[in-house]
Amino acid sequence: GLTFAESAYQSQIALSWMVTFVGDPLYRPFPRNFYENLDAAQNAKSANLPWLRLRKARLLANSGSISETRIAINLLLEDFPKNKIIMEGCGDIYRDLNERKDAAQLYEEELDLLGEKEGSDRLRLLMKLAEVFRRDDKTKAALDTYEKIAQEFPEANRGTGMGDRALSFASGEGISDLPPALLAYKNAVEEAQLAAAVAKAAAQPPVQIKPEATAADQAAVLKAAGA
Repeated sequence: GLTFAESAYQSQIALSWMVTFVGDPLYRPFPRNFYENLDAAQNAKSANLPWLRLRKARLLANSGSISETRIAINLLLEDFPKNKIIMEGCGDIYRDLNERKDAAQLYEEELDLLGEKEGSDRLRLLMKLAEVFRRDDKTKAALDTYEKIAQEFPEANRGTGMGDRALSFASGEGISDLPPALLAYKNAVEEAQLAAAVAKAAAQPPVQIKPEATAADQAAVLKAAGA
């Protein structure tokens, strides 16, 4: 078979350098390499500097330079303290490097900074924190975080699947004594499943029960067979 590009170009009546099928060949989002952009942002004290330095830390992490990554993150957090996006981004880098203690610390520090109106950010961080605790085999901390999610964001139990994930985690850890919010969710799920089963059974057509043959019926059959 032909490649995507070959098939696309052969479908055209005529060829033109202006034809493009995926993206724009003239668009250059990064006319300079990353480090040139970083140097320019530092010299100009650009507002984009925090994000460029966060990207540098990510690039260092991707290259496997753990010690250099840690230095870059420490400087970043020192130069831009209490920047919630930077804190979460650095936490994500630590999480991906399996530096779970550092990741959890940054997530928890950012949670302390979030206001009541930042519900979606809070939910996202709690979900990340629960996952970090699970991966770090901190069963109680993970279950406590799932319970906090169930208390603060009950709609997320079904909407994001967190409730089922929490119940699966508890079952896998052999935990039967669930905290209140998770127990309420489990009971609600079981009640909904029972109601669905009852409704399904009620929707089935009635079973036709054949009456048992009487002695007279059996005698008639034998008589007909003898005839």
